[in-house]
Amino acid sequence: MCGSSDLNERMRELALIELRDETYLEDTAAGVTIGNIVEEEIMPRFENEYKRSFRYGDRRQVFSYRIRGLRQSPSNQRLLDGEYTLD
Repeated sequence: MCGSSDLNERMRELALIELRDETYLEDTAAGVTIGNIVEEEIMPRFENEYKRSFRYGDRRQVFSYRIRGLRQSPSNQRLLDGEYTLD
């Protein structure tokens, strides 16, 4: 069994792991950290939109999160220019 809170925590952990090396996004003087980006840019959309619209077994679903300044990664296909995607 996996409840709503568990899904939120797993999404948070996944995003933190996948963005952990993108330290160029951080601006500690302005209080911007990878943790803040996940909490402010990813989690609200995940909780309020994507989690509610998820359809198990539908492989055509793509969930995109806009992240300003994110650069495409040659090693992680989920990290695109300005966008973190899950499919």
